[in-house]
Amino acid sequence: MEIALVTDTRLTKTLHCIVRACMLAPLLLGLASNTLHAREQATALEHGPEQHPVSNFDSVLGWIKGKFTSAEIERMSPEEFRIEPHACSCADKPDPHFPYLIVLFTTPKGDLVARPDGHENMTKFTPLAVRRGEAYCMVDSEEQCYGSFANVCDFTDFRYGSMLEQVFPTCKTADN
Repeated sequence: MEIALVTDTRLTKTLHCIVRACMLAPLLLGLASNTLHAREQATALEHGPEQHPVSNFDSVLGWIKGKFTSAEIERMSPEEFRIEPHACSCADKPDPHFPYLIVLFTTPKGDLVARPDGHENMTKFTPLAVRRGEAYCMVDSEEQCYGSFANVCDFTDFRYGSMLEQVFPTCKTADN
């Protein structure tokens, strides 16, 4: 029991540092891009009933604990568990993507694709998919996959593009 508490504390401290950075990302992205407006973002980032943000890191820790034993977590090096923030944008070159913030929690047993959701003074993570190589699969049933995508922004365009296109209609036009 003591080992599990030490492991949870180490993971929690690491994740807290990343959350602080993620809390500032939406603000910085909004300031950097004149096309983003708070009301449009709120409408664009609404999530369906299958996605329920969980307080703090509960969803991430739950997924990690479901994939790894306590002993595996204890032996895991920083190179094996990384946290990668991604900001998809209409300004992406050579291919523009709809605006979307993503955090990848990468592990040797697959990567959790999550959306950071800022709520007042706290960030919650909503799991969207599990990535294995180029395959993006459902979180609850990794046997059911959405398809293969070259990068995470291609996945978010596929999964949420029809909704985001209503808010950002010129994002992928030749004029942009």
